[in-house]
Amino acid sequence: MEKSREPRRRLWPWVLGVLGLLVLLFGLGAWWAWQEAAVRLAPLDPGNGSQVVVQIPPGASTQAIADLLYQKGIIKDPLVFRLYVRWKKEDGQLQAGWYGLSPSQDVASLVEMLRRGEVLQFTFTVPEGKTVADIREILLNFWPKEEVDEALRDTHWLKEPPPPDVKEPLEGYLFPETYRFPYGTPVEEAVGKMVQETYRRFTPEREARAKELGLSLHEVLTLASIIEKEARFPQDQPKISAVFHNRLKLNMKLQADPTVAYALGKPGDQLTTKDLQAEVPYNTYVYGGLPPGPIASPGDGAIEAALYPEDSQNLYFVSAPDGTTYYAKDYAAHLRNVQKVRQESRR
Repeated sequence: MEKSREPRRRLWPWVLGVLGLLVLLFGLGAWWAWQEAAVRLAPLDPGNGSQVVVQIPPGASTQAIADLLYQKGIIKDPLVFRLYVRWKKEDGQLQAGWYGLSPSQDVASLVEMLRRGEVLQFTFTVPEGKTVADIREILLNFWPKEEVDEALRDTHWLKEPPPPDVKEPLEGYLFPETYRFPYGTPVEEAVGKMVQETYRRFTPEREARAKELGLSLHEVLTLASIIEKEARFPQDQPKISAVFHNRLKLNMKLQADPTVAYALGKPGDQLTTKDLQAEVPYNTYVYGGLPPGPIASPGDGAIEAALYPEDSQNLYFVSAPDGTTYYAKDYAAHLRNVQKVRQESRR
């Protein structure tokens, strides 16, 4: 029995040697695989910081995304990308949209961007007092003409249909603000956001105030747009608003030059006496009350001024070239102010 155990004792070193070799080979293989994976997870071109615009379609699978990024020259290996996403348990979590990706990014940062939905965005600003025609020019920097024109004619965003004789149905409803949208946003969605922002500014308090004044939202925007075009400085808005409110109460014509300029499509400083007599709906020298609709996009200050005019009895105002505005309660005082402005203009 003792002799039969001897071959077994001699066999163990050999077995242990083979196992050790296998472990070493396995370790070397794992190390090589890890090194290879690390290489393929690294940036394709670390020195290339250029941005490639890539659209990830809605519902795209991880494989489809990997293949797309490979075709666009963003990643080294689609398989390694898929395996990394699976290892991170991000399958189905990568979001659709337009992205600005770079071959200088590694797979980890790419996956994180896609998971977080860090899509490309663009920004544009609509200043106060701009008309639909002005805003159209801004939108044409981002969308085709046909799409922009169609969106600006779409009135389904409005809570009430516009009066039939308005010049532009969305005039005054495109709130002046800085807007930021994901790349690829349809223009109709952007226009809708601008209209919704106007409605958002009409808080319950402002709606109650408009009702107290006997004005609809459309009328408030119309009056606010005239105030926006007339006032050179914010502090003048409540004062000019008071003049218009006082005139409306006395059934006096507003006689606001910007309404005629809007109707005729002329700069306000080029209006003639004949222009002021033109029988067009927006001419507040010819027709009493408010014009059919807004003549521009009023800002929040002008809306506030339209709702809360200064407490005064002024019925007239005239502005000097430097923007200084003079107010008067009667016509005689107004004529003196006009003469003062003329004298200042000659200097």
